[in-house]
This record gives sequence, structure tokens and C-alpha cells, in this order.
Amino acid sequence: MKGFEQEIGEIYICILFDLLLYKYNELNYTAFELLIRFFNRKASMLECLSNIQILENKKSIDILKKVLDFKS
Repeated sequence: MKGFEQEIGEIYICILFDLLLYKYNELNYTAFELLIRFFNRKASMLECLSNIQILENKKSIDILKKVLDFKS
């Protein structure tokens, strides 16, 4: 059984591909842009997650503050 997002994602992709068949430039451009966003979503999320810093205790927070103050 497929998850809700996977089923909706497949329908969403099919709809966007269908919209590309129309001879209306603005519609084609928007559908193509949405397809790019849909397929780049995972890469964007992974890139954002790679920039997250987890600070476990007060000492780590204090060290990070000192480093950030030193940078600026």
C-alpha cells in the first residue's frame, strides 16, 4: 500500500506533465517550474539539514557564541 504523499505525488506529476501539452506559454512555464521544484525538494531539504548544528549543552552553546562573535 502506498503512502498518501506518494499517491498524491504521482497524480501531481501527471497533472503537471499534462499541463505541458497545452499551447500556452505561461502555463507551460509555470508547470515546468513546479516540476523542477517538486524534484528538487529532496535535494533542498538535504542541503538545509546539512547546515544544522545541534548543541547538546550550555558549554557547546557558549563556544558557538564565542566563535560567531569572533567571526563578526
